Amino acid sequence: MAGLFLPFYLAIAVEGVLGLFVLFHGERSRQAFQDFRIRIIMGFCPAVGFIAVLYGNYFGALVALLLFLIFALVFYLRSGMTRQLFHRLLDLACCGSLICFVVAVIQKAVHFSSNPGYRPVSTFLNANYYGMILEFIVLIALYRLSQKTGRRKFYAAVILVNLLGLYLTASMSSFLALACACLVFLLLKGKMKTSFLLMGAAAAALLLATVFPEVFPRIDMIDHTTGQRLDIWSTALKGLEEHPILGQGPMTYLHICDRLGGYYTFHSHNLYLDTLLNYGVIGSLVIFFCAISQMRIIISRLKRNICTSMNLLILAALTAVLVHGLTDVTIFSPQTGMLFLLLCTSMGIQAREKRPVVLVQLPELEPLRRIRWLHARFGRGSGVYSIKR
Repeated sequence: MAGLFLPFYLAIAVEGVLGLFVLFHGERSRQAFQDFRIRIIMGFCPAVGFIAVLYGNYFGALVALLLFLIFALVFYLRSGMTRQLFHRLLDLACCGSLICFVVAVIQKAVHFSSNPGYRPVSTFLNANYYGMILEFIVLIALYRLSQKTGRRKFYAAVILVNLLGLYLTASMSSFLALACACLVFLLLKGKMKTSFLLMGAAAAALLLATVFPEVFPRIDMIDHTTGQRLDIWSTALKGLEEHPILGQGPMTYLHICDRLGGYYTFHSHNLYLDTLLNYGVIGSLVIFFCAISQMRIIISRLKRNICTSMNLLILAALTAVLVHGLTDVTIFSPQTGMLFLLLCTSMGIQAREKRPVVLVQLPELEPLRRIRWLHARFGRGSGVYSIKR
């Protein structure tokens, strides 16, 4: 978690080294890949890497390798995650965000005289990636506030500071995504009054932006950014027409934009279009069904009242990703993506931390039939039980 707030390339190095540490340690790798659904996800990375090499997209192949190492690390953390460790990670993220805010303020101050419209990036690749990190941090602080930990002033200060940081980034998509994510979290928590206050504040901000547009940075550039994205999306659609079935691997847009005469950038600035472009229809369906399987686990845990607030945090963060994904692909970064995946490691916290232990007499059956009996009795992926050799 601390490595995510280091400068971009150092963060990549930390994740890669830790992923290798898990991958080449027999016991840890077995612990990480014990679920067959996880093995499917892990097999997806080498497949898309091979496709990228096939079409000469060598940078995309390196990205696929990094994804493989990141998933190895995340699934290992998920297999042994505890409530106490998860909350320590969240608190560390809050502290890291405060340091990043100081860096962003210094960057803004240094560039202000020569470029008043400069958007600080802090320790991240660009201002939009920093904006998505801030979305997650505000949600984390909001979650910790709802836990009544006794440090409410600290988490309130974290929210305020990171909202100021979000203002400095001037990322309009981040503001919209954060508002939607906070609304989802509050509604699912049953905080109806607070939800109505949030919607009122959003409406007031929209009215203020209409009357005093100069208060909101870059709002006068909406026409320019919209035209830019339409050009990018047009180029991405041309690339998709070339290889619609399997795509050309990660970072396909960067690989084809010069050849097709499109605007030069890293991705398609639309999560859904970029997924189709990179992985094709078949790869996108694989990602979709893997995501559905994880959503079923979250729903199962909600029904059983297992780590309810943590599940709501994941759903709120997912809302931010999906809303922001309409105009950008900021989740596809080693820092933003890893932070989101670290939030998802709470799905590994077992039910024994929430419920008392109950002994169950297993029927006299063959081992495989015993496993099927457990699945039928408690539900696959419920976290109520674990199977060991």
